[in-house]
Amino acid sequence: MALDPIYTDAVLGTFRTMHRECLEKNIEGEKFDQLTTVMERMEAIAATANDIGALQGTLLQEDLMGQFGLLYGELLAASHTSASGNNHGFDDRALLQQNLRALEDAIRAIDDSLNASKDNIKKCEGSQKFIVAKETIFEIDVIHRYNTIKKAIHELVDLGKSCENYPTFLRVQIEKGLDKAVEGTAVIKEVYEEDALVNEIRQFSPYHVQRSKEILNTYQELEKTASFGIPHALDIEMERYKIEHRFEPDIRKWDLITERWKEIIETLAEWAASQCSRAMYVDPWSLIPVPQRPEAIRFSKHCNPGIIKEQIRLFNKNFGMSFNDIFTHETFIHYTHQKRWRYSQEYLVHLLNVVYPLCTPKALLPRHIIDADQKIFDGKRYFNPEEQPAFVAYKKWFDEKYGAGTLESLTGIEPFSTASVAQPWNYDSFIQEIAL
Repeated sequence: MALDPIYTDAVLGTFRTMHRECLEKNIEGEKFDQLTTVMERMEAIAATANDIGALQGTLLQEDLMGQFGLLYGELLAASHTSASGNNHGFDDRALLQQNLRALEDAIRAIDDSLNASKDNIKKCEGSQKFIVAKETIFEIDVIHRYNTIKKAIHELVDLGKSCENYPTFLRVQIEKGLDKAVEGTAVIKEVYEEDALVNEIRQFSPYHVQRSKEILNTYQELEKTASFGIPHALDIEMERYKIEHRFEPDIRKWDLITERWKEIIETLAEWAASQCSRAMYVDPWSLIPVPQRPEAIRFSKHCNPGIIKEQIRLFNKNFGMSFNDIFTHETFIHYTHQKRWRYSQEYLVHLLNVVYPLCTPKALLPRHIIDADQKIFDGKRYFNPEEQPAFVAYKKWFDEKYGAGTLESLTGIEPFSTASVAQPWNYDSFIQEIAL
């Protein structure tokens, strides 16, 4: 996946402006050819990079920004000392103004990208109220980062407007580390800080939390010895990649185990629901056109027991865990403590104690079990009565940062309400109730 143009514009915008200035002034010669070669190389790297850190790291590793600066400086000096006594039209004040216009153009481009992200978020409307779609999370993350970049570029524009000439602007922005804002390096710290905070709030897993903390701590250690307090992008990326590489197996395993046992339980709940009177009006069949629903319900009713048997076999093969092992595994305990369940504790106990023992290929539930299942649903004891604490905390943080009601307006997710009268989840009592 190619890097979003907003990031490449932030890193290369100033260099593009300088190169375009040379073209417009008809600058020629060996130095200009070398400058063009460097510019083309930077553009080639930007076109293939899929991460802003990788882009910055390669540019620094090949010293392309440094080479460009030296060549541009030589061209600028030559324009004022040519043998003919005539310069090639370089105007110090005009260069400053052109640079500022390029930065303001970048801000407008960011605003366009922000609007595009908000439009993409709206497409996620209609997703289950109990989760936030991965696409929505990604787009919200994009908004976070774009707003951070906008702030950094605004600071650079304000500095430029207060400077009398271009050399002063360049000198002061380096002294203040604002040149790193254009490169994106200054943004990285705020991203790492926010990533650590959000992972602590969302509690996807202990590994997610620890990984983001270690990345931030490593950045802070590099910061202590870096010029102007801002580490080189290559150093940052090398350390980040090492930390992410170390945590990747644990995070991937955690996610896969969680996804697989959730699939087993969802398939079991679907099998029970397919035999109840609510089947035509609930997920997943309510999302299917009405004429096709009966056939889809029949498929779940007659095929899910065999599917579950195969799911459990593969779960055991891949992770060395039986069906019973699920409920004492760290992923299940964490998921339950975080109250991420769609179902109430009462209904999950019913699924495990009553429905699961009868779920064998070619079998159907007896009438009294179907009636008991439907009774839990009709009695409004089917859903988890509590909103996820992690999501409540995330919403509070998000609204404090972007304004009350912002998350609902972006995602289309309505305020939590299931009208459930079920008892709240408690893992300790749950583990005592299940008869496995």
